[in-house]
Amino acid sequence: MIGGGREWPAGELRRVLREQAGLDVVALRVAGAGESRNAFWVRDRAGTVSVLKIMPGAPPEAAGQLRALDAVLARLRDRGYPAPRFRVIGQVPGLVFWVQPRLPGSALDRRRPEPDYPALARLLPELLRLAAPPSRRRHHPPAPAPGQARHHRHQPRPGTLNPRPL
Repeated sequence: MIGGGREWPAGELRRVLREQAGLDVVALRVAGAGESRNAFWVRDRAGTVSVLKIMPGAPPEAAGQLRALDAVLARLRDRGYPAPRFRVIGQVPGLVFWVQPRLPGSALDRRRPEPDYPALARLLPELLRLAAPPSRRRHHPPAPAPGQARHHRHQPRPGTLNPRPL
């Protein structure tokens, strides 16, 4: 397994995971859909399948940046966004690695030249709503019953320069 100009054989990656993270990995294989060839499926003795990602040749601060990213992802998860948890973040000379659970869904289909843009467009409003801070999320009131008009009187939000709704 190649990465960053240095080869990282499967046995060496399993050793690093065992010594640095206490993971007893019994199987490790390249994830077929990744572009970087630095993502792997790993299975431990209990049968749990996870994703190992490696960053060969990463600068020393990369592991700290991943820990900061994990904190951001935790905030997204708290809002209902399907972001992975980092089970392990580790570093050895010449390599930063992290392990995360396998999330439901499927990898990108490399036979298709483009993503399914209509499907992504349908999901975008909900993803944007989930990514907004709770205080900025908009909850749309239910539609009025037939024959009833919806009356809405605009009230400025406290502390805003432009009190009109966006």
